[in-house]
Amino acid sequence: MIAAIFFAIASVQLCTASYADPEDLSETDIRVEKAQACLTCCLKPPSLQLAKELGLVELLLKLRTLSEHEKHKHGTAPLSSESTSLRQEIGEVVLTTMLQCQEVIAEIDGEISEADELKSAMGNKRDAAIKTNAIANIVTNGFITGVGTTLQEPFETFPNSRFELPGEIIEASGSFASAGLGGYALKQNAGVKLSGDIKPNMLAKVFKRPNDDETEYPDVIWRYLNATLPGTKVTRRQLLIQRWEELGRIPPQNTQKGRLYMRTLAGTIPQKNTITMNMLDDREAMLMDVKADVSQIYKELLNIMLVVRAL
Repeated sequence: MIAAIFFAIASVQLCTASYADPEDLSETDIRVEKAQACLTCCLKPPSLQLAKELGLVELLLKLRTLSEHEKHKHGTAPLSSESTSLRQEIGEVVLTTMLQCQEVIAEIDGEISEADELKSAMGNKRDAAIKTNAIANIVTNGFITGVGTTLQEPFETFPNSRFELPGEIIEASGSFASAGLGGYALKQNAGVKLSGDIKPNMLAKVFKRPNDDETEYPDVIWRYLNATLPGTKVTRRQLLIQRWEELGRIPPQNTQKGRLYMRTLAGTIPQKNTITMNMLDDREAMLMDVKADVSQIYKELLNIMLVVRAL
C-alpha cells in the first residue's frame, strides 16, 4: 500500500514537469495507439466505471485531444500549460482516492487486530478452564473410581465383602462426575462468551445498519462498493453478502436469525454473552473480504494512470 501511495505522489510530480525522461515512460506502443484512438478501448470496464465515478473521463478526453504524448515521452518540447494542468488534476484525484482507500483499510486493519486480541484472550481463558477440567477429570475418573473398585474386591476374611455396595456407589459417583466434566469440557472448547456495548464496525454500513463517523466510508469508495459489476446486475456489496451466505458465515439475510446475527457482527446492538470466538472468526473473515474489494480500487487507479501516461 505504501508503495502505491509513493507511486501516486510520483505521478503528480511527473504531471507538473514540462517534459519527462523517456526512460520513465515505458508504456507500449499498443497501449498508446489504443488510448489515442479510443479511450474506452484502453480502459478496462471496472477502470472506466471508476473513472466515471471520479469524474476523470472528461479530463482524459481533453488530454487525448491535445495529442502531446510524443512531447511527454521524448521531451522534444515543453508540455502545454493545459496538458500540464490536466495531468496534475488527474494525479491529485488519483492520489486523494488512494489515501481514502488507505484510510478505510487502516480502520479495517485496526478492527481485525482488535478481534485477534479478543480471540487470544478468550483462547487463554478457554485453555486454562480446559486444564482445570482435565485435572478434575483425573481425580474423579482416576482416584474416586479407583477407590470404589478397590472396595468392591472381596477379602479372604470377608467372602461377602460388606464394602462392595459402598464401593459400587463410589465408583458410580466417579463415573457420573466424569461424564459431567466431559460434557462441560465440550462447552469449554467453544470458548468463553463476552458482552459488549454498541460499537459499530466497518460491517455496519455494508449490512445497512447505523454507523458512526469512524466507520463511515468515503463517498467514492461507497459508490464503488454499490456499483454493479460490469456485465452483471449485482453490486459488489450484494455479491459480498451472497458469498457470506453461501459460505455459512451468516444465515439468510431475509430471516430474523440472519438479521439478528448481522447486527451482532456489525456491533450495532448491545451484546450480552454473544461475543464468541466463532463470531469473531466470522467478523474477521468478512472484514478481510471488504478490505480485498476496497484494495481492488488500487488496480483500477493504476490502469487509469497508465492511460494518462499514454496520452
